[in-house]
Amino acid sequence: MDGICTLANDRMSPFLEAFLPSVRAHMPDLPVRIIPFDDNIEKTKALAKSHRAQIVEPDQRWDELGAKLFGDEDYRRGVPAWRYLRKLNAFQTDLDRFLFLDVNCLVLNDLRPLWTACMSDAQDIVFAIRSRLDRTISKPDVRSVLEILSPRLGGAFNACCFMSRRGTIEPETALAIGRNKNLRLLFGRAPEQAFMAWYIAVTGLNAFSMAEISRSLRRIIGGARFSIEKTDGGLHRFAEGPWKNNPIYLLKWGGQDVSAVHGGKNADLFHHHRQMALS
Repeated sequence: MDGICTLANDRMSPFLEAFLPSVRAHMPDLPVRIIPFDDNIEKTKALAKSHRAQIVEPDQRWDELGAKLFGDEDYRRGVPAWRYLRKLNAFQTDLDRFLFLDVNCLVLNDLRPLWTACMSDAQDIVFAIRSRLDRTISKPDVRSVLEILSPRLGGAFNACCFMSRRGTIEPETALAIGRNKNLRLLFGRAPEQAFMAWYIAVTGLNAFSMAEISRSLRRIIGGARFSIEKTDGGLHRFAEGPWKNNPIYLLKWGGQDVSAVHGGKNADLFHHHRQMALS
């Protein structure tokens, strides 16, 4: 069974209000699993029920690992860094294969062909885009070691959008790797992204970018930098910029607040889908 996973709470519910209708607009029956970021999920539960999504019970082992590595460190003010490792619950749902998406995304086209294109036996994890070097592993010499262990890792991948299978990353193995608290000194700012890069390298998982698999998938996700247009056939494409006329499957905003959307390009797409949830 294939499906989508995301990480959410009530603080992010304005994004979830747009995210879930965008999924259902293109994939009405695709299973959706929501991992709670914290215990503030009353609105999240209501939205899940309205859009036929299921809340996942978090595995405490990921919380334990996060606490060991990041302690009381904040990712943003008032937002504990360790909670981002809850994203790894995506590897333990009932979905055989999954696409994880950050909740501040919109789905613009049917994503089901991605499983056919990206999830052969040769691929353990496939990421949509790469990340800035310093956000993943902070020390250049450590990055060099990781690139020897896992040549495709490069500057590591962005964990906002990736595909994999149930059990590819395992809690017990992760806990064994995370016993050394000094790992935190090697990691950059993105908690789950840094740990996933380390896990991939030391366990020998095969990680790919979508661009490595197919040129047509080299840029399936975009932000608010370039305008998006819808063709007569219903396909969304970049209307400007270096990927002009290329299809875009996902639209993602930065930040943790819908103020990142207001006044920016493509805000109409966000408001359109959010209105579907509120009407």
